[in-house]
Amino acid sequence: LEEILDTHVGQCIPVVVERGSQEMEMVVAVECLHSITPSSFYQVSRSVLHSTSYMQARNFNVPVKSAFLVSSGYMFARGGVPDKAILKRIDNEDVSDIDSAIRVLGRIPDGKDFTVKFVRIQAPDFPISTTLVMDRLWHTAAYYVRNDCSGRWDRTLLPPPPPTEPSKPVCAKYAPLSKALPDYVSRAARSLVVVRYHVVICIDGLSTQAYLGTGVIVSKRLGLVLVDRNTVPHALGDAFISFGGTARLHGRVVFVHPVQNFSILQYDPSLLLPESNHEEVDFDPVMGSPGDAYHFVGLSTVKASSRGHTVVNEVKLTKLQELDVRKAYPPLFRATNTIAMYIDLPLHCEGAILVGRNGKVAGFYCSFSEKEGDEIVEFEATVPSPFVVPSIEVLTVPERHRPLRHLELELSPLSIIAARNRGLSEERIACFQERHEAQLLSIRAITQGTNCSALFITGDILLAIDGELVSSFLEVERATQAQFVNVTLLRDGEERDLRVET
Repeated sequence: LEEILDTHVGQCIPVVVERGSQEMEMVVAVECLHSITPSSFYQVSRSVLHSTSYMQARNFNVPVKSAFLVSSGYMFARGGVPDKAILKRIDNEDVSDIDSAIRVLGRIPDGKDFTVKFVRIQAPDFPISTTLVMDRLWHTAAYYVRNDCSGRWDRTLLPPPPPTEPSKPVCAKYAPLSKALPDYVSRAARSLVVVRYHVVICIDGLSTQAYLGTGVIVSKRLGLVLVDRNTVPHALGDAFISFGGTARLHGRVVFVHPVQNFSILQYDPSLLLPESNHEEVDFDPVMGSPGDAYHFVGLSTVKASSRGHTVVNEVKLTKLQELDVRKAYPPLFRATNTIAMYIDLPLHCEGAILVGRNGKVAGFYCSFSEKEGDEIVEFEATVPSPFVVPSIEVLTVPERHRPLRHLELELSPLSIIAARNRGLSEERIACFQERHEAQLLSIRAITQGTNCSALFITGDILLAIDGELVSSFLEVERATQAQFVNVTLLRDGEERDLRVET
């Protein structure tokens, strides 16, 4: 039988079979296996498509010439289309094979939303529809053909797509809150947005490509949104910002803080119509004190909803304490040189702000990541607003536009008792006690390859910068905004002065 079939490839042969005790004669076309084995594929946004192979078609009882998504890559994975899916419709057009899929995808402009209907190859009778955003920014679109002579894949870049269509302004409307709440609380709730961020390539210890969290609008005029680095870990990705579940805009990363747990996004403010009721909030440059009362305004169940559900509660600040995020191996971003605000109620949200009676934000309640064994775990903490204000002002206040500087040091609190045991003089101790300080700062770690690595050693105790005593993370940050600073420290029981470039 095999010999007869092999010698009649491309021809028709008569075949006699017995079915139900009756002989039946039929004519069968003998096809070449190579003609139904994919010898070319299409790549767009790191996604790979080709015709369904004979083996896969036979295993799952699907047509051979279907448009088969072998690898979802970046664009399709971002829209929830899995590997090994068969595409049925793209941008409201039927696609029956790889050629029709390439034709339809090729005329969709970059950044345009389009719909895709697909089936999983394991369940071909259950179609699923989703919305994707065309991406050719991070990866080019190309067509590859197998060259049996050279043993390589010949690559052909496809023609450029049509020009990107200008986005139309939309209206963002937030649902009203209870009229019993103060007006500044309602305004604060309308400053919260949902941020979806998709990382192009997992680097810096990242384990996933899709992130979801809460941001807060800090400037309507410039379209600036503050978000934690557990949602926007770095700038290589695409951001989508949802306003009250009624409008969604693209965002771009304009700032990622190197040591604090926040990033800043920017959207085009002209794309929100004047009748939109979104608001911005001001961050208070003054640190709160234990006992202060605030309104906790946040979003919960963000992962189950495109807008989240607003949570409002009255809380009190109970303490301010260093936030110690554990180190991770392989390395993962961890916030350093920061403190957290602790409140009296155990509230859980994907993101929130603490709003004082003056209407200003005292703290940004956000998500952090750290390693626990082999797992990456998340937890929430509130970053005091004075840590955030300088970065916002650099972007929003023209006269304060300057580079942000800091010492490449990881610091940790040290009690005065411990400092005395390490040789700190009583005169210095008296100076700190006059400021009602009970702790100093010691160097825990130093970033290698920096100016500081050649001057400092771990265990040094910081005493003053440019003659001014420093005993908190904020004081160090504010005192090191010049290019060169004079640092006074205690090392081996002796005070030393160093000229340091920040």
